[in-house]
Amino acid sequence: MNGSGVATFSTSVLTATTHAIVADYYGDSNFVASSGTLAGGQIVRGQPSISISDVSIAEGDSGTKLANFTVMLSAASDLTVTVNFATANGTANSSDYQSTSGTVTFSPTETTQTVSVTLNGDTAFEADDTYFVNLSSAANATIADNQGLGTILNDDAQGGIFSFSQSSYSVGESDGSITITVNRSGDLTGSASVGYATPDNSASFAVVPCLTVDGTASSRCDFTAASGRLAFAPAKARRRLPS
Repeated sequence: MNGSGVATFSTSVLTATTHAIVADYYGDSNFVASSGTLAGGQIVRGQPSISISDVSIAEGDSGTKLANFTVMLSAASDLTVTVNFATANGTANSSDYQSTSGTVTFSPTETTQTVSVTLNGDTAFEADDTYFVNLSSAANATIADNQGLGTILNDDAQGGIFSFSQSSYSVGESDGSITITVNRSGDLTGSASVGYATPDNSASFAVVPCLTVDGTASSRCDFTAASGRLAFAPAKARRRLPS
């Protein structure tokens, strides 16, 4: 320190540690030269590091849902920290998710932020798909883990989903038969089959006269029990039960 009371300090490298700060007083004939050390020194902290989580989530059958990646700062900073992000294909592509990019910003004291990726639902049976969220160009921090792995979990049934074309059917006794349609949706890429059977409840009504009216149909009195298996060829979405 010179006689004007201005302290100067210079260094080519300021490492992350506690630095001793010494002030020397000299150059004025009216005072005795002396030295002093800053109590506790000057603490220099290293830059925090940034990492990103992995996310696994089922895709859903329709619409969209969000996969939320957590971007983490190893320690709070006194400075604003930024890092760029961008999605990239793995086995997943634009039909599976919506690409996105941008910048994550950590204000002083913040240590977590979220990057959301929109997933597209479908009913196609397929293997689990993957994509990535990549980090780059960090400011006031380093990058410890630059890639988040996103896994889109298949939640669709292989061979499709079987359902009746309507929830209930009505038929008159004089009609003789009824046609019931079974639909297949979702995965139609391969052949598939499903079993069917009417209830065989004849034993339950063995001692009940067939003319008794109680609102319950009996396979002994009212219909012929039927069973079998419906086979669907690839791309076939509808079959009818035998009359």
